[in-house]
Amino acid sequence: VFLNGEAKAYPVRILTWHELVNDRVGGRAILVSW
Repeated sequence: VFLNGEAKAYPVRILTWHELVNDRVGGRAILVSW
């Protein structure tokens, strides 16, 4: 994920266990789905 100059990555092993990840990137709330 790249938003407002901030990048973030999520390990597949985490996404396999948690299909939805709530996080903040670049000062905004996001929901990552797998």
